[in-house]
Amino acid sequence: GQQSYILDASNTGLGDEIIVEGDYSVSYTPAYGGSTNWTNSVDGNTAWSIANGVATRDGSATNSGIDQANVFKNGVTYKVELFISNRTIGSLIVYAGQGAQTIMSSNSNGTITGYFTATANRKLLLNGTSNFDGSIDNVSVKAVNNKHHATTEFEGDDLFDAGAGDYSD
Repeated sequence: GQQSYILDASNTGLGDEIIVEGDYSVSYTPAYGGSTNWTNSVDGNTAWSIANGVATRDGSATNSGIDQANVFKNGVTYKVELFISNRTIGSLIVYAGQGAQTIMSSNSNGTITGYFTATANRKLLLNGTSNFDGSIDNVSVKAVNNKHHATTEFEGDDLFDAGAGDYSD
């Protein structure tokens, strides 16, 4: 008999948004150890503020960031994206964890996107370095769904050709 195989390796797309308040729609000053969705990663540092739909760093010399807890899960691949504006100096480095795993960095304005696989359960850290003085908006983290490799097997001797007339065994 004849055998036919179909290998389905289609990408199933991206998962749901993981970040809460990635559009910075709620205004506040992120505190170290605070209970807000975004918190300050350095105790006593006040370089970051959230207002007017963006998170802004004031250009302080001390490196500091804002973070969101419980974002990444070990072994999962993610797409991370955000928009930087009004930056005139310094860099933004995006980490999984407290500097544990670098996802991407930028020293210019515009949208940046990175893909990576988490090596542990970690937070998302947006860290301003070298006097970074820009604003951040539209922070997005989505899991990249793994491809599902399924095989369908067709067995049999029957062949039907719609243009050739009647079907029979």
